[in-house]
Amino acid sequence: MTPALLKAQTATITTSGFTFTPNELTIAPGTTVEFNIGGSHNALEISQQSWNSNNPTTNGGFNLPLGGGSVTFDDPGTYYYICVPHASMGMKGIITVQVPSAITDIKDSGLNFDFYPNPSADLMTIEFNLVTSDEILVRIYDLSGRVAHSLTGSFQAGQHVESFDISHIEAGHYVIIFSSRSEIISKPMVKM
Repeated sequence: MTPALLKAQTATITTSGFTFTPNELTIAPGTTVEFNIGGSHNALEISQQSWNSNNPTTNGGFNLPLGGGSVTFDDPGTYYYICVPHASMGMKGIITVQVPSAITDIKDSGLNFDFYPNPSADLMTIEFNLVTSDEILVRIYDLSGRVAHSLTGSFQAGQHVESFDISHIEAGHYVIIFSSRSEIISKPMVKM
């Protein structure tokens, strides 16, 4: 399997015969994956153990009908899935949702996201500029990939300043991810 790394908020999985393409996908949190897989294939999330044995037993995760659909992956982790009618033929895939660890510097994007103070103890302020109205998601991840704090909202075009309480977050190093429908920016953050 060859992994494909995407930092956009949408990705597409198709089929080639009895193979998902790509069959291994690495994405950022908040990415929506479109399964355009044809009328004879479905996508069922299963455990790693079931995936290893091509066993079509659900783990209670996503279950897309024949032809596909879409799933938004918010939480970091590894998601295993198969095509039930073709599991015995090895038709399966993996989606890995990773928290970016590097700073993403996006220039001329119109997003212009920043936050302060950093390090911060109790109250954090974020500033961002939107060229058009957009849905915004801000998540703070600890270094193990767990969400420590999250906020979301719809915002009109223009400059925005939002403050929020982070006093409940334990002291340590984090990654703050700011995402809109078209872009994701990650930056390191320290909580005192």
